[in-house]
Formats: sequence, structure tokens, C-alpha cells
Amino acid sequence: MISVTLLTTTTDQLNVTGLKQRGAGYNNTVGNNHTVSISLSNFTGRIYIQGSLARDPGPLDWFNIPIGTTAAYVQYPLDPALPTGSTGDTGNYAYSFSGNYVWVRAKVDRTYLVPPPTNSYFVGEVLQILLNYGAIAPSNPLPSGGTGGGAMGPPGPLGPTGPTGTDGVTGPSVTGPTGPVSNGAFQRYDFIATEGQTVFNAAYSPGWVDVYYNGVLLLLSDYTATNGTTVVLNNLSINGDPVTIIAWELTTVAPITGPTGPNGGPTGPSGDIGPTGITGPTGTASTVTGPTGIVGSTGPTGNTGTTGPAGSAATALITFRLLYSDGVILPSSYADNLTNITLGQITRLGDTQITINHNKNLYPISVACQGGPGVLPAGSYRQTVPTGATTGSYSCLSITVDSTSLYALSPGNTGVPSSGNGYLWVSLIFSA
Repeated sequence: MISVTLLTTTTDQLNVTGLKQRGAGYNNTVGNNHTVSISLSNFTGRIYIQGSLARDPGPLDWFNIPIGTTAAYVQYPLDPALPTGSTGDTGNYAYSFSGNYVWVRAKVDRTYLVPPPTNSYFVGEVLQILLNYGAIAPSNPLPSGGTGGGAMGPPGPLGPTGPTGTDGVTGPSVTGPTGPVSNGAFQRYDFIATEGQTVFNAAYSPGWVDVYYNGVLLLLSDYTATNGTTVVLNNLSINGDPVTIIAWELTTVAPITGPTGPNGGPTGPSGDIGPTGITGPTGTASTVTGPTGIVGSTGPTGNTGTTGPAGSAATALITFRLLYSDGVILPSSYADNLTNITLGQITRLGDTQITINHNKNLYPISVACQGGPGVLPAGSYRQTVPTGATTGSYSCLSITVDSTSLYALSPGNTGVPSSGNGYLWVSLIFSA
């Protein structure tokens, strides 16, 4: 067996590629089985084992060798929710793979972490990565061209297998202390993100959820988890990156009841009840009613005062006539027969809409419309719309203490003729 070091301690290095080392194919060894041993301390990141079949490989001659899974790398911690160290994985991990590789090397990559780490203290280190492969058999070295120009001869026969070396001393097996017992349970959700994905479905209690992206615990400011059904990342995911959501469920811990205190002393004896006093005699009721007084005489009636001057006429009513032609309010001279209002207080807003600026600082208690064709009164048709109400196709757009807007005065309704000339009486009644 041959044992080589693929990578020494990374210490403060975040991303590093080890030197190339000879594989089983370099010396044409018997068998092509390789085993790597990875020793980690609180490590977070990806480890690649790469091989090459070139005699003198360049940057493009290397390819990834799957170990552990079908992925091109192994990502630590293996379980983001339960790392074996304080922040990442700690321990020794061994993987075997087969192949007639000429060169083998190891690579540590943490460029995928978001945000990229700047201090190795937070992502741990690789202590070492070792490579062992099959027993050596005497063999020709890698073929090379001769000087005489003749054809290259075939490889010689394989020599016998050398003796197996003695096994090393087994290291001590130490079990670490048992961690504290949790007072709650959790539900775990694992996802493999698609390109640009931000929304992940999970059932959780808001405030009791942890989110891991590529094995790194995200800050609360990196995502939104408030509705109990979805977790939304602030940044777009990269295709193939793992996302883990841990939904915690806290159990209820019953309060501890203290011991009952001792009872008090015995109850003292009740005192004697005193005697009830004697009830006095009831007095006799009077039957005599006193005399009624004499009614006085009525005084003479005073003179009637003079009548004051008559006050101004009440203006609790505003009326005017709105003129139509073929169902449309006339564009000019569209109102006449005004009572308690001037033409300047009526504004035409459209073919079927007006605003009445009465400035009475009162809400009208009702708005009424009565119309008809030509000069004939509507007679049997009259529609009254109370404040804020809507009736049929006619309504008040708005009613305030200063103005009232009318709209939806359509032909054939509220007495508006659909053709020819006509009118519509508009009445606003205010509280006196």
C-alpha cells in the first residue's frame, strides 16, 4: 500500500488546492482502489477529490471524482442542523473510490457561501487529507519514446505482490460528553434550490424557525418568515444549492408547586350571644286632616305689546330648472327659474353632471328631481333621494355642508327626455 498526503493543515486559508500526488495508475499498480481520509475541525465548506490521466496535467486536465455520494464534492457539515463540532463538522471521514488515476489532488472550496467568509475562524479548517491506494507491483514506468525511432515494446509482466505491512496502533476511542436534553422537537425541511428560487414552503411558528443556506445559518435579516407557511430569501438561490429549514416546536413545561405550609393553630371558642332588647309600644295613627287655605283672586290681564317687524324669508329651500336637449345638459344657459341661488353657484361638470355650491354650511335633508319634456310638468313622476342614498339610475355623487354633486341623470330616467328639449326641476331642502 502507498500512503501520501494530499493536503496539510489549511489554518487560515479559506480556499486552497493541494499539490498533485501519484495515483494507482502512475506506477501501474495491482488494483485501482483508492481511499482518502479527511480530518476536520469545526469545518464548513466543500471538499473535492480530483484526478487526471495526463502525464503532465495542465489546469484543464483535472476532473472531479465523486466520493460519498454522486455529487462532485462532499459538503460539510453533513447535517447543517446537527454539526458534529460547535459550528461545523469535527472528526475523521473516510471514502473509497476506484479508478486508474495517474494523478490525484484535493481541493477546499468555500466560494459558494453567502456572504463569502473573510475569517477562517468562523468556518474551521482541514487538519489533513491522506490518500492510500493498492499494493505496488514491479512494473515498467510510464512509456516514453526511444531514440532509435523503433516502435515501443509491450509492457513487461507484472511482478509478484510484495508483503503487506504491519497494521498501525489503533488510536483510543473517546466518547464526548452528552449534550443537554432539548425541551422541544423540530420539523426539518430539506430542499435543493432551482436557479433564482427565493420562496420555500414549510409549516412553522413565526419567530421559531432557523434557515440554513449551503450549511450556513442565515441571519434574521437575510429572509422573511412571518406567515407560518413560506420562507422568502432576500437573495436569489443558485441552482443545486441545498436549503434546510428547521421549524421548532416548544413543549410546555409544567410549573413546580412548592410544599404546602403547616396549618394554623386551633380555632378559639365562640363568645356568648347577648340578650335581645325589649321592643317599645307602637304609637296611634292620626286621623285629623288640616283645613285647606283660601284661593286668592286673579289679577287683571296686562296690555298686549307691539308686533315687531317681519323677519327675512327663510331660505331652507333651493330650486332651479336644469335644461336638456336630446338627453344632454345644454352647454350654456343650462339653468333658469332660480330660487335662493344664483347661476354662478351651479357648475356644469359634464353632459349629465352638475355641482351645486349652496354654501349653506348645512347638509340638505333631501334632494328631489322632477322633470318632463317641453313645457309640460312631469306630473306623476317625482324622485326624492335622501342624504347619501342611491336610487335607481340616479344618485348623489357627494353631499357636503357646502356643495352637492349630481350625476347619472340618464335619458328616460328622472324625467330626462331621451330626445327633444326638456327640463329637470332640482330641489334641495335643508333643515330650518
